[in-house]
Amino acid sequence: MRAVLLALLIFVSYQSWSQNSKLTVFNPGPRVGDDIEISITLEKENLEAIKSKSSKSIEEFNQVQSNYYGSGTIKLSDLTNEPGLKQIGPFEFNLNGVSVKTDSILLTIYPALPGNKKDGMWVRIIDFNGDSFLIIEQRISNDWKREKGKNSTTFSHGGDDVKFAKLDEAKFEAKGLDIISSSSSSSSQIVDKDDVMGSGTVSFNIDTYQFKKTVNFNNAFKLDKKMFIDFTHNIEDVEAWIK
Repeated sequence: MRAVLLALLIFVSYQSWSQNSKLTVFNPGPRVGDDIEISITLEKENLEAIKSKSSKSIEEFNQVQSNYYGSGTIKLSDLTNEPGLKQIGPFEFNLNGVSVKTDSILLTIYPALPGNKKDGMWVRIIDFNGDSFLIIEQRISNDWKREKGKNSTTFSHGGDDVKFAKLDEAKFEAKGLDIISSSSSSSSQIVDKDDVMGSGTVSFNIDTYQFKKTVNFNNAFKLDKKMFIDFTHNIEDVEAWIK
């Protein structure tokens, strides 16, 4: 196992405390070959009941602030070599004589995306720790670009002008669903490793939405291309059911 410590800022008291350290995963549905990015939050005690309040008293606000000791992120590599369940943690730190131990999380590792497909959209609805997530992954082929100068012509290959389809959040929520949080990340992927000229690379994007059903959710519906903005012709038609 190879772990890369990106940032871990921990402020330690010189006396022991009752530690309540939590792990949170950025992508609840990683695929084979993906890195796993974990967020660590260090707190004295569990104050979720107070933190979840829509409004807090001054005393409660100060209690939450003083309960916080530090946070950071860790990127784990070489953990997703095959599909199946994978336990992450617990992690234990010894800081100035204080033992700090985190909880653990259980992740499902999903099969890798097709290795021979440069254009496509993949949509999943998954449950993780009792919460519902919509995960949208897209690949778009990178194109060669020709730029003609005064004395020469240059060629470049990349996805600077790539435009990914986006979920129409208003239509999604009109179905009786509430988006709790969302995240988006774009990168470059090598699909064809034998293509030495570079056209084997694609632009990749993953959007993750945590959502929940409201009292207005009545019927299951199909999440198809009509629920997206800028759904381009070179992206395969997709559908997923929310029940």
